[in-house]
Amino acid sequence: MNWKTLTVICSAHHKRGEEVKEFNLSPHYFRDIKRFTYRGKVIPVISEGWIPIGDYYYKELITSEGIIFTYDLIYKTK
Repeated sequence: MNWKTLTVICSAHHKRGEEVKEFNLSPHYFRDIKRFTYRGKVIPVISEGWIPIGDYYYKELITSEGIIFTYDLIYKTK
């Protein structure tokens, strides 16, 4: 996970007229990125709800298509 990935996500949503409200990074990536700015606006970076398994973390998302497991990040849009 790096700044470029977060910028690409924000850029894609910006082109659709949406804004990223916040990023929720796994604790592993949260150590490196605690603050992010896109086009002069600070987007909060948090690390909540991650489940540890050994040295790794995952987050379980329940969607209309079933359960999805992610290991790096999720984000909310406005």
